[in-house]
Amino acid sequence: MRASDDVRPTQTKVKHQVLDEYLKAWTGIIFWGIRHSRKFVSTSPRFVYVDAFSFKGKYTGGDMDSPRKDSVYGSPVIGIQRLDKFTKYASKNGMPVITNVILLEKNPETYQLLKETLEEIGVGHRVRETTDFGSLRNGEIAVANVDATKMGDKLIAYTSQQYIWSFYLLDPWGPSGIPYEFVQKIVSAPRHDVMINFIYIAFQKNLGLIRKQQLGPREQSKLDLWEKVFGPEIWSKIVYAYRNKLLTGKREKTEVTQGSVVKYLDTLQSMDPEIAVKLTALQFPDKRREMLYLFLTTHDPTGALKLNEVLAEARLLEFELRHRARIAKPIRRGQMSLFPFDEISSGIESLDSSRPDIEEIGNTIMKLFAGQTVQLKYIYKKLADTDYFPGEVQKTLKILRRKKRANFEGSALSNRTWITFRNE
Repeated sequence: MRASDDVRPTQTKVKHQVLDEYLKAWTGIIFWGIRHSRKFVSTSPRFVYVDAFSFKGKYTGGDMDSPRKDSVYGSPVIGIQRLDKFTKYASKNGMPVITNVILLEKNPETYQLLKETLEEIGVGHRVRETTDFGSLRNGEIAVANVDATKMGDKLIAYTSQQYIWSFYLLDPWGPSGIPYEFVQKIVSAPRHDVMINFIYIAFQKNLGLIRKQQLGPREQSKLDLWEKVFGPEIWSKIVYAYRNKLLTGKREKTEVTQGSVVKYLDTLQSMDPEIAVKLTALQFPDKRREMLYLFLTTHDPTGALKLNEVLAEARLLEFELRHRARIAKPIRRGQMSLFPFDEISSGIESLDSSRPDIEEIGNTIMKLFAGQTVQLKYIYKKLADTDYFPGEVQKTLKILRRKKRANFEGSALSNRTWITFRNE
Protein backbone atom coordinates (compact mmCIF):
# COMPACT_ATOMS: atom_id res chain seq x y z
CA MET A 1 0.00 0.00 0.00
CA ARG A 2 1.01 3.61 -0.49
CA ALA A 3 1.31 6.16 2.29
CA SER A 4 -2.15 7.59 1.53
CA ASP A 5 -3.88 4.23 1.89
CA ASP A 6 -4.68 4.12 5.61
CA VAL A 7 -7.34 1.40 5.95
CA ARG A 8 -6.70 -2.32 5.50
CA PRO A 9 -9.42 -3.75 3.20
CA THR A 10 -11.05 -7.06 4.06
CA GLN A 11 -9.41 -8.89 1.15
CA THR A 12 -6.00 -7.68 2.33
CA LYS A 13 -6.74 -8.90 5.84
CA VAL A 14 -7.62 -12.32 4.44
CA LYS A 15 -4.44 -12.26 2.37
CA HIS A 16 -2.42 -11.50 5.50
CA GLN A 17 -4.17 -14.35 7.33
CA VAL A 18 -3.18 -16.75 4.54
CA LEU A 19 0.40 -15.47 4.70
CA ASP A 20 0.67 -15.85 8.48
CA GLU A 21 -0.96 -19.26 8.64
CA TYR A 22 1.07 -20.70 5.79
CA LEU A 23 4.34 -19.26 7.12
CA LYS A 24 3.53 -21.08 10.38
CA ALA A 25 2.77 -24.32 8.53
CA TRP A 26 5.73 -23.97 6.14
CA THR A 27 8.30 -23.53 8.90
CA GLY A 28 6.86 -26.45 10.84
CA ILE A 29 6.79 -28.80 7.85
CA ILE A 30 10.38 -28.03 6.86
CA PHE A 31 11.61 -28.10 10.46
CA TRP A 32 10.25 -31.55 11.25
CA GLY A 33 11.25 -32.86 7.84
CA ILE A 34 14.86 -31.92 8.60
CA ARG A 35 14.63 -33.03 12.22
CA HIS A 36 13.53 -36.54 11.26
CA SER A 37 15.74 -36.87 8.19
CA ARG A 38 18.56 -39.38 8.16
CA LYS A 39 20.54 -36.75 6.24
CA PHE A 40 20.32 -34.36 9.19
CA VAL A 41 23.67 -32.68 9.78
CA SER A 42 24.99 -30.34 12.43
CA THR A 43 24.66 -27.29 10.15
CA SER A 44 21.78 -25.10 11.35
CA PRO A 45 19.19 -24.66 8.59
CA ARG A 46 18.47 -21.09 7.53
CA PHE A 47 14.93 -19.82 6.91
CA VAL A 48 14.49 -16.65 4.87
CA TYR A 49 11.38 -14.55 4.33
CA VAL A 50 11.54 -12.22 1.30
CA ASP A 51 8.94 -9.48 0.88
CA ALA A 52 9.65 -8.19 -2.62
CA PHE A 53 7.15 -5.31 -2.53
CA SER A 54 7.14 -4.40 1.15
CA PHE A 55 5.48 -0.95 1.13
CA LYS A 56 5.30 0.77 4.51
CA GLY A 57 4.26 -2.20 6.63
CA LYS A 58 1.47 -0.42 8.50
CA TYR A 59 -2.19 0.63 8.10
CA THR A 60 -2.79 3.63 10.36
CA GLY A 61 -6.56 3.60 9.72
CA GLY A 62 -7.10 0.09 11.05
CA ASP A 63 -9.28 -2.60 9.46
CA MET A 64 -12.23 -1.90 7.19
CA ASP A 65 -14.33 -4.53 9.01
CA SER A 66 -13.71 -3.02 12.46
CA PRO A 67 -15.28 0.10 14.00
CA ARG A 68 -12.02 0.59 15.89
CA LYS A 69 -9.31 2.36 13.93
CA ASP A 70 -6.17 1.19 15.72
CA SER A 71 -3.14 0.76 13.50
CA VAL A 72 -2.54 -2.72 12.10
CA TYR A 73 0.65 -4.08 10.58
CA GLY A 74 1.25 -5.47 7.10
CA SER A 75 3.24 -8.26 5.52
CA PRO A 76 6.78 -7.15 6.51
CA VAL A 77 5.87 -7.24 10.20
CA ILE A 78 3.91 -10.49 9.79
CA GLY A 79 6.99 -12.14 8.28
CA ILE A 80 9.34 -10.86 10.99
CA GLN A 81 7.08 -11.85 13.87
CA ARG A 82 6.34 -15.28 12.45
CA LEU A 83 10.05 -16.14 12.03
CA ASP A 84 10.80 -14.82 15.52
CA LYS A 85 8.17 -17.15 16.97
CA PHE A 86 9.58 -19.99 14.91
CA THR A 87 13.10 -19.37 16.22
CA LYS A 88 11.87 -19.92 19.79
CA TYR A 89 9.87 -22.99 18.75
CA ALA A 90 12.86 -24.57 16.98
CA SER A 91 15.19 -23.98 19.93
CA LYS A 92 12.64 -25.47 22.33
CA ASN A 93 12.43 -28.58 20.13
CA GLY A 94 16.15 -29.22 20.03
CA MET A 95 17.27 -27.81 16.68
CA PRO A 96 18.38 -24.16 16.58
CA VAL A 97 17.77 -22.39 13.28
CA ILE A 98 19.05 -19.26 11.58
CA THR A 99 16.51 -16.76 10.25
CA ASN A 100 16.68 -13.67 8.09
CA VAL A 101 14.16 -11.30 6.55
CA ILE A 102 14.67 -9.34 3.31
CA LEU A 103 12.40 -6.33 2.68
CA LEU A 104 12.53 -4.53 -0.66
CA GLU A 105 10.67 -1.33 -1.61
CA LYS A 106 11.41 0.84 -4.63
CA ASN A 107 9.42 3.98 -3.72
CA PRO A 108 11.76 6.27 -1.69
CA GLU A 109 9.02 7.87 0.44
CA THR A 110 7.36 4.56 1.23
CA TYR A 111 10.77 3.06 1.99
CA GLN A 112 11.35 5.68 4.70
CA LEU A 113 7.95 4.88 6.20
CA LEU A 114 8.86 1.19 6.18
CA LYS A 115 12.01 1.90 8.21
CA GLU A 116 9.93 3.94 10.67
CA THR A 117 7.56 1.00 11.09
CA LEU A 118 10.46 -1.33 11.86
CA GLU A 119 11.72 1.10 14.49
CA GLU A 120 8.21 1.31 15.94
CA ILE A 121 7.92 -2.45 16.48
CA GLY A 122 11.31 -2.56 18.20
CA VAL A 123 13.49 -4.28 15.60
CA GLY A 124 15.43 -1.24 14.38
CA HIS A 125 18.65 -2.56 15.92
CA ARG A 126 18.39 -5.65 13.69
CA VAL A 127 17.93 -3.69 10.45
CA ARG A 128 20.72 -3.34 7.88
CA GLU A 129 20.40 -1.36 4.65
CA THR A 130 22.14 -3.76 2.33
CA THR A 131 21.78 -5.99 -0.72
CA ASP A 132 24.75 -8.10 0.37
CA PHE A 133 22.41 -10.79 1.62
CA GLY A 134 25.16 -13.34 2.17
CA SER A 135 26.63 -11.14 4.90
CA LEU A 136 23.49 -11.23 7.06
CA ARG A 137 23.95 -12.54 10.58
CA ASN A 138 21.34 -14.58 12.41
CA GLY A 139 18.16 -12.58 13.04
CA GLU A 140 19.15 -9.60 10.90
CA ILE A 141 16.70 -7.85 8.59
CA ALA A 142 17.96 -6.55 5.24
CA VAL A 143 16.12 -3.54 3.81
CA ALA A 144 16.80 -1.95 0.45
CA ASN A 145 15.29 0.88 -1.63
CA VAL A 146 15.37 -1.07 -4.90
CA ASP A 147 13.13 -2.49 -7.61
CA ALA A 148 12.81 -6.16 -6.66
CA THR A 149 12.24 -7.24 -10.26
CA LYS A 150 15.79 -6.11 -11.05
CA MET A 151 17.20 -8.13 -8.15
CA GLY A 152 16.21 -11.64 -9.22
CA ASP A 153 19.71 -13.01 -9.84
CA LYS A 154 21.10 -11.56 -6.61
CA LEU A 155 18.22 -12.87 -4.52
CA ILE A 156 18.40 -16.35 -6.02
CA ALA A 157 22.17 -16.51 -5.60
CA TYR A 158 21.57 -16.20 -1.86
CA THR A 159 18.31 -18.03 -1.22
CA SER A 160 19.23 -21.06 -3.38
CA GLN A 161 22.27 -21.95 -1.29
CA GLN A 162 22.43 -25.29 0.48
CA TYR A 163 20.61 -25.49 3.82
CA ILE A 164 18.51 -22.40 3.03
CA TRP A 165 14.71 -22.57 2.78
CA SER A 166 12.97 -19.47 1.49
CA PHE A 167 9.46 -18.04 1.37
CA TYR A 168 8.84 -15.23 -1.12
CA LEU A 169 5.87 -12.86 -1.05
CA LEU A 170 5.33 -11.25 -4.47
CA ASP A 171 2.57 -8.74 -3.83
CA PRO A 172 2.84 -5.60 -5.99
CA TRP A 173 0.70 -2.58 -5.24
CA GLY A 174 -1.77 -1.11 -7.72
CA PRO A 175 -2.57 -2.00 -11.35
CA SER A 176 0.54 -4.02 -12.10
CA GLY A 177 1.82 -7.52 -12.66
CA ILE A 178 5.18 -9.18 -12.12
CA PRO A 179 7.47 -10.01 -15.08
CA TYR A 180 7.57 -13.67 -16.09
CA GLU A 181 11.38 -13.91 -15.99
CA PHE A 182 11.53 -12.66 -12.40
CA VAL A 183 8.80 -15.02 -11.19
CA GLN A 184 10.30 -17.98 -13.02
CA LYS A 185 13.68 -17.58 -11.34
CA ILE A 186 12.07 -17.64 -7.92
CA VAL A 187 9.35 -20.26 -8.42
CA SER A 188 11.65 -22.80 -10.06
CA ALA A 189 14.46 -22.53 -7.49
CA PRO A 190 14.74 -25.44 -5.03
CA ARG A 191 13.43 -25.06 -1.49
CA HIS A 192 11.36 -22.01 -2.45
CA ASP A 193 7.71 -21.49 -1.55
CA VAL A 194 6.05 -18.49 -3.16
CA MET A 195 2.86 -16.48 -2.65
CA ILE A 196 1.84 -14.30 -5.61
CA ASN A 197 -0.87 -11.66 -5.73
CA PHE A 198 -2.43 -11.56 -9.21
CA ILE A 199 -4.39 -8.29 -9.31
CA TYR A 200 -7.30 -9.50 -11.38
CA ILE A 201 -9.27 -6.25 -11.49
CA ALA A 202 -6.27 -4.41 -12.97
CA PHE A 203 -5.76 -7.17 -15.52
CA GLN A 204 -9.43 -7.13 -16.49
CA LYS A 205 -9.41 -3.36 -16.92
CA ASN A 206 -6.17 -3.28 -18.92
CA LEU A 207 -7.27 -6.11 -21.18
CA GLY A 208 -10.16 -3.91 -22.29
CA LEU A 209 -7.63 -1.65 -24.03
CA ILE A 210 -7.46 -4.26 -26.79
CA ARG A 211 -10.76 -2.85 -28.06
CA LYS A 212 -9.09 0.40 -29.07
CA GLN A 213 -7.84 0.83 -32.62
CA GLN A 214 -4.93 3.04 -31.56
CA LEU A 215 -3.15 3.11 -28.25
CA GLY A 216 -1.16 5.87 -26.65
CA PRO A 217 2.31 5.13 -25.21
CA ARG A 218 0.96 4.77 -21.66
CA GLU A 219 -1.83 2.43 -22.73
CA GLN A 220 0.55 0.31 -24.80
CA SER A 221 2.93 0.04 -21.85
CA LYS A 222 0.12 -1.43 -19.75
CA LEU A 223 -0.51 -4.18 -22.30
CA ASP A 224 3.23 -4.74 -22.69
CA LEU A 225 3.44 -5.31 -18.95
CA TRP A 226 0.88 -8.13 -19.07
CA GLU A 227 2.73 -9.70 -21.98
CA LYS A 228 5.77 -9.81 -19.69
CA VAL A 229 3.65 -11.37 -16.94
CA PHE A 230 2.31 -14.25 -19.07
CA GLY A 231 5.11 -14.59 -21.58
CA PRO A 232 4.63 -13.89 -25.33
CA GLU A 233 3.12 -17.27 -26.26
CA ILE A 234 0.31 -17.39 -23.71
CA TRP A 235 -0.33 -13.65 -23.98
CA SER A 236 -0.91 -13.93 -27.75
CA LYS A 237 -3.53 -16.63 -27.09
CA ILE A 238 -5.29 -14.42 -24.53
CA VAL A 239 -5.37 -11.46 -26.94
CA TYR A 240 -6.66 -13.65 -29.77
CA ALA A 241 -9.42 -15.11 -27.58
CA TYR A 242 -10.47 -11.67 -26.32
CA ARG A 243 -10.63 -10.13 -29.79
CA ASN A 244 -12.78 -13.02 -30.95
CA LYS A 245 -15.27 -12.15 -28.19
CA LEU A 246 -15.45 -8.41 -28.87
CA LEU A 247 -18.56 -8.76 -31.01
CA THR A 248 -20.30 -10.94 -28.45
CA GLY A 249 -21.72 -10.11 -25.04
CA LYS A 250 -20.10 -9.07 -21.80
CA ARG A 251 -20.44 -12.56 -20.38
CA GLU A 252 -18.25 -14.09 -23.07
CA LYS A 253 -15.52 -11.47 -22.55
CA THR A 254 -15.63 -12.14 -18.81
CA GLU A 255 -15.09 -15.81 -19.56
CA VAL A 256 -11.89 -14.88 -21.40
CA THR A 257 -10.53 -12.81 -18.51
CA GLN A 258 -11.40 -15.51 -15.97
CA GLY A 259 -9.92 -18.14 -18.26
CA SER A 260 -6.73 -16.11 -18.25
CA VAL A 261 -6.41 -16.79 -14.53
CA VAL A 262 -6.23 -20.50 -15.34
CA LYS A 263 -3.66 -19.70 -18.02
CA TYR A 264 -1.55 -17.94 -15.40
CA LEU A 265 -1.76 -21.05 -13.24
CA ASP A 266 -0.54 -23.02 -16.25
CA THR A 267 2.22 -20.45 -16.72
CA LEU A 268 3.43 -20.99 -13.18
CA GLN A 269 3.20 -24.76 -13.51
CA SER A 270 5.25 -24.67 -16.71
CA MET A 271 8.08 -22.90 -14.87
CA ASP A 272 8.76 -26.10 -12.93
CA PRO A 273 6.81 -29.36 -13.43
CA GLU A 274 7.74 -30.43 -9.88
CA ILE A 275 5.83 -27.65 -8.09
CA ALA A 276 2.27 -27.69 -6.88
CA VAL A 277 0.24 -24.54 -7.57
CA LYS A 278 -2.81 -23.50 -5.55
CA LEU A 279 -5.05 -20.47 -5.99
CA THR A 280 -7.96 -18.72 -4.34
CA ALA A 281 -10.05 -15.68 -5.31
CA LEU A 282 -10.70 -12.71 -3.02
CA GLN A 283 -13.59 -10.37 -3.73
CA PHE A 284 -14.26 -6.68 -3.22
CA PRO A 285 -15.46 -5.91 0.31
CA ASP A 286 -18.85 -4.70 -0.94
CA LYS A 287 -19.30 -6.44 -4.32
CA ARG A 288 -19.74 -9.98 -5.59
CA ARG A 289 -16.79 -9.53 -7.90
CA GLU A 290 -13.24 -10.90 -7.85
CA MET A 291 -10.59 -8.30 -7.07
CA LEU A 292 -7.49 -10.45 -6.87
CA TYR A 293 -6.28 -14.02 -6.97
CA LEU A 294 -3.67 -15.48 -4.67
CA PHE A 295 -1.38 -18.10 -6.20
CA LEU A 296 0.81 -20.21 -3.93
CA THR A 297 3.53 -22.52 -5.15
CA THR A 298 5.46 -25.15 -3.24
CA HIS A 299 7.97 -27.89 -3.90
CA ASP A 300 6.85 -29.76 -0.79
CA PRO A 301 3.98 -32.27 -1.21
CA THR A 302 2.93 -31.93 2.44
CA GLY A 303 2.89 -28.17 1.95
CA ALA A 304 0.62 -28.55 -1.06
CA LEU A 305 -2.05 -30.33 0.99
CA LYS A 306 -1.60 -27.97 3.93
CA LEU A 307 -2.23 -25.08 1.54
CA ASN A 308 -5.64 -26.59 0.81
CA GLU A 309 -6.50 -26.29 4.49
CA VAL A 310 -5.13 -22.74 4.82
CA LEU A 311 -7.05 -21.54 1.76
CA ALA A 312 -10.30 -23.20 2.89
CA GLU A 313 -10.03 -21.39 6.23
CA ALA A 314 -9.31 -18.16 4.37
CA ARG A 315 -12.53 -18.48 2.35
CA LEU A 316 -14.50 -18.87 5.57
CA LEU A 317 -12.73 -15.85 7.04
CA GLU A 318 -13.55 -13.80 3.95
CA PHE A 319 -17.28 -14.46 4.38
CA GLU A 320 -17.07 -13.36 7.99
CA LEU A 321 -15.04 -10.20 7.30
CA ARG A 322 -17.26 -9.11 4.43
CA HIS A 323 -20.22 -9.41 6.78
CA ARG A 324 -18.40 -7.37 9.43
CA ALA A 325 -17.47 -4.72 6.85
CA ARG A 326 -21.14 -4.42 5.89
CA ILE A 327 -22.05 -3.86 9.55
CA ALA A 328 -19.21 -1.38 10.11
CA LYS A 329 -20.15 0.65 7.02
CA PRO A 330 -23.28 2.80 7.51
CA ILE A 331 -26.05 2.09 4.98
CA ARG A 332 -27.89 5.10 3.63
CA ARG A 333 -31.61 5.21 4.15
CA GLY A 334 -33.41 3.33 1.42
CA GLN A 335 -30.24 1.49 0.32
CA MET A 336 -30.41 -2.31 0.29
CA SER A 337 -27.62 -4.40 1.76
CA LEU A 338 -25.65 -6.52 -0.69
CA PHE A 339 -24.91 -9.13 1.97
CA PRO A 340 -27.89 -10.21 4.07
CA PHE A 341 -26.95 -12.48 6.99
CA ASP A 342 -28.70 -15.54 5.57
CA GLU A 343 -26.54 -15.24 2.44
CA ILE A 344 -23.38 -15.17 4.56
CA SER A 345 -24.58 -18.21 6.54
CA SER A 346 -25.49 -20.19 3.43
CA GLY A 347 -22.12 -19.35 1.90
CA ILE A 348 -20.29 -20.68 4.94
CA GLU A 349 -22.47 -23.81 5.00
CA SER A 350 -21.76 -24.49 1.33
CA LEU A 351 -18.02 -24.25 1.96
CA ASP A 352 -18.28 -26.62 4.93
CA SER A 353 -20.32 -29.16 2.94
CA SER A 354 -17.98 -29.09 -0.06
CA ARG A 355 -15.29 -31.20 1.62
CA PRO A 356 -14.70 -34.63 0.05
CA ASP A 357 -15.79 -37.58 2.17
CA ILE A 358 -13.46 -40.27 3.48
CA GLU A 359 -14.81 -42.90 1.09
CA GLU A 360 -13.96 -40.70 -1.90
CA ILE A 361 -10.43 -40.10 -0.62
CA GLY A 362 -9.99 -43.79 0.11
CA ASN A 363 -11.07 -44.78 -3.40
CA THR A 364 -8.64 -42.26 -4.89
CA ILE A 365 -5.76 -43.58 -2.81
CA MET A 366 -6.51 -47.22 -3.64
CA LYS A 367 -6.69 -46.48 -7.36
CA LEU A 368 -3.24 -44.91 -7.17
CA PHE A 369 -1.47 -47.33 -4.82
CA ALA A 370 -3.19 -50.75 -4.79
CA GLY A 371 -0.56 -53.48 -4.55
CA GLN A 372 2.25 -51.05 -3.71
CA THR A 373 4.35 -50.17 -0.66
CA VAL A 374 5.14 -46.46 -0.51
CA GLN A 375 6.03 -43.78 2.01
CA LEU A 376 3.44 -41.26 3.15
CA LYS A 377 5.42 -38.40 1.60
CA TYR A 378 5.03 -40.06 -1.82
CA ILE A 379 1.26 -40.35 -1.29
CA TYR A 380 1.17 -36.63 -0.51
CA LYS A 381 3.12 -35.93 -3.69
CA LYS A 382 0.67 -37.89 -5.86
CA LEU A 383 -2.26 -36.09 -4.19
CA ALA A 384 -0.74 -32.61 -4.50
CA ASP A 385 -3.22 -31.54 -7.18
CA THR A 386 -6.26 -32.57 -5.15
CA ASP A 387 -8.06 -30.40 -2.58
CA TYR A 388 -7.54 -32.88 0.29
CA PHE A 389 -6.18 -31.85 3.70
CA PRO A 390 -3.24 -33.74 5.31
CA GLY A 391 -5.44 -34.68 8.26
CA GLU A 392 -8.11 -36.07 5.94
CA VAL A 393 -5.54 -38.24 4.17
CA GLN A 394 -4.15 -39.58 7.44
CA LYS A 395 -7.63 -40.31 8.78
CA THR A 396 -8.44 -42.18 5.55
CA LEU A 397 -5.27 -44.28 5.79
CA LYS A 398 -6.15 -45.35 9.34
CA ILE A 399 -9.63 -46.38 8.20
CA LEU A 400 -8.12 -48.31 5.28
CA ARG A 401 -5.93 -50.15 7.80
CA ARG A 402 -8.95 -51.06 9.92
CA LYS A 403 -10.61 -52.43 6.81
CA LYS A 404 -7.48 -54.51 6.01
CA ARG A 405 -6.93 -52.60 2.77
CA ALA A 406 -3.68 -51.01 3.98
CA ASN A 407 -1.08 -51.67 6.64
CA PHE A 408 1.60 -49.66 8.44
CA GLU A 409 3.39 -49.79 11.78
CA GLY A 410 2.52 -47.65 14.78
CA SER A 411 -0.37 -45.35 15.52
CA ALA A 412 1.23 -42.08 14.37
CA LEU A 413 1.93 -41.33 10.73
CA SER A 414 4.91 -39.31 9.51
CA ASN A 415 6.24 -38.53 6.04
CA ARG A 416 8.68 -41.45 6.38
CA THR A 417 6.02 -44.04 7.33
CA TRP A 418 5.90 -46.98 4.90
CA ILE A 419 2.39 -48.07 3.92
CA THR A 420 1.50 -51.29 2.14
CA PHE A 421 -1.75 -51.39 0.15
CA ARG A 422 -3.73 -54.51 -0.65
CA ASN A 423 -3.83 -55.50 -4.30
CA GLU A 424 -7.41 -54.99 -5.51
